Amino acid sequence: MTFQPVNTRSARWLWLLPALIAVAMLLPTFLLGRTWVGAANMSYELTPTDLVIHFAGEPARISRSDITEVQIYDRLTEGRRLMGTAIPGLYEGRWSFKETGRISLFASTTGNLVVIRTADHAWGITPAEQAAFVGSLKAGETGAWSPVRGQSPGFFIVPFLIFITLALGVVIAVLTYYIRLPRSIRYHLTDDAVVIEGGRLRVALPYGEITRAEVVSPPGYPWRLFGSQLPGQVWGTFKWKGLPGKLRIYATQTKPLVAITAGNVTYGISPAEQERFVAELQKKIVGM
Repeated sequence: MTFQPVNTRSARWLWLLPALIAVAMLLPTFLLGRTWVGAANMSYELTPTDLVIHFAGEPARISRSDITEVQIYDRLTEGRRLMGTAIPGLYEGRWSFKETGRISLFASTTGNLVVIRTADHAWGITPAEQAAFVGSLKAGETGAWSPVRGQSPGFFIVPFLIFITLALGVVIAVLTYYIRLPRSIRYHLTDDAVVIEGGRLRVALPYGEITRAEVVSPPGYPWRLFGSQLPGQVWGTFKWKGLPGKLRIYATQTKPLVAITAGNVTYGISPAEQERFVAELQKKIVGM
């Protein structure tokens, strides 16, 4: 004889959890991917009218007519990242240095930095041939320059991308398992035992070991020791003042609950037909 669990609709919203977690974890993945692509494509171009900084997405354009000062700094001190990236091979975003104040970096290093100023902003870049670049900029010449190449940022970015991808897969797999768990719960009254099934779990309680079975609604709420406690699913080991001793609950709701005591363990289950379940169970126990 098989009994279905109480069907609760409150668990449906839990399907939003994997989606929200996926979005939350995909955002840093996107940012890391953007950083990797930007580092691989970073370059500096002098056109007849602009200095164009290629990174990721829309390039930054600085009108050559707006440039008021160009200076090479061998070394900057008191560097502070305000927003952006700081890994070997890539320094990007808003920064601040003692010598420059606030500055936008598109650089592969913070040494030998070419600082370009306009009336209201400053940029820091690291073309491979700083002197030639500065000379071409001042002379009105055109050309393209790659940044100084150091350690590849991908050495640091790729492991993070792999970790985030694996973590995302594990989290979604675990959540999906627990969200689908209530659909697999069944309570069986076999010839010799109560059998609780759900997910990968199968617990058999021989009728000869059962000392008590009743429908209960204890005051308060269970305290989870191990397992899951979500809307529409209470699964694992718990403590509950109203149910003394060891307590294991495999149910879709906590009130009312069918409490079955076998040895020193009480099992809480939630068949949809609770009174009928207890009545049929009592018949099995008496018939042993």
